[in-house]
Amino acid sequence: MNDGVARFEAAVQAGLDPKNADAVTEAVTTTDCDWVGLVCPQCRHKFRRDDPVKLDVDADGRPTVRHLDPDLGCVNSRALPPTGEAVLRLLAAVRAEDPIDADVRVLRLEPGDELLGDDPRRPCRRCRFPLRPYESVVVCPCGRGCSAAIHYDLDRGLLCYERWKNSLKTAHCLLTKQELGSR
Repeated sequence: MNDGVARFEAAVQAGLDPKNADAVTEAVTTTDCDWVGLVCPQCRHKFRRDDPVKLDVDADGRPTVRHLDPDLGCVNSRALPPTGEAVLRLLAAVRAEDPIDADVRVLRLEPGDELLGDDPRRPCRRCRFPLRPYESVVVCPCGRGCSAAIHYDLDRGLLCYERWKNSLKTAHCLLTKQELGSR
C-alpha cells in the first residue's frame, strides 16, 4: 500500500474515533470505536463505553481487543477485592446524603454470584449490559424471588437504579413490571 494512502486512512480513522487517535496498545471504548458492543474473547463480557482496553494482534494478524479492567481478569488480575475502606466510607457518605429506599437491598457482586448468571450473562434490567463481578446492584424489591437486578454502583457511575426509580410514580417488579405500590 502506498504511504500516502496509509496516512490518509489513518487520518480518516483518527477522525472517526478522535479519543483513540493516538492509541497503539491501549485505548478506551467509545461510541465511535470498532469494538463497542462486541464481546471480549477472554471474559465474554461486552465492551461498554469508557472501558479501558488492550489492543493487540492475534497469531493470524487480526486485531484483538481485551479488557484492561482488573476485575474482569482479561489482561490484568486484581490481587485484592476492590472494595477498600476508602470506597466503603465514600459510599456510606453518599448514601447518608441521598439515602436509598428502606425496602431496597444493595449487593456487591462477587465472582460466582448467582445474579451474574452464566451463559448468557444476566443483564441489568435498565441498561441491558451484563452484570459484572464487583459491581453494586439493587435486587428487585418485589420479594417474589424474581432475582432481577439493576445497577446501583456510584463509584463506577452506573446509576441505573436512580434513573429507573425516578421515572416511576409507583414501585414495580423489575422483571414482571407488576406494580408494587405507591412511592
